[in-house]
Amino acid sequence: MERAREARASGQLGCDDVLELLTDLLEEALPAGRHQRVTAHLVGCPVCSGRLLQLRATIVVLGHLRDGAVPASALAALRDSFLTPAPTGPPDQALRPAGGTS
Repeated sequence: MERAREARASGQLGCDDVLELLTDLLEEALPAGRHQRVTAHLVGCPVCSGRLLQLRATIVVLGHLRDGAVPASALAALRDSFLTPAPTGPPDQALRPAGGTS
């Protein structure tokens, strides 16, 4: 927590900030200064850069789906997952599959 406060005080972005901005980064919707701060954070953070890679891979895979290829129930579950608050705790726990022990 102290590290996040220090990062904000110095103008750097913390993981929570960066994770919220990944979509804007992918859509090239960030102002130049914020884009530079997000990029600087990604260079030094394997958790956030891994999440960015996951988003890019998801976009590629979803771009190859045909209409109707995904059952309505699966789409509903996916939509609901985006409405559920992000897990709290260390970032490495947030990346583990639900119910996983790894």
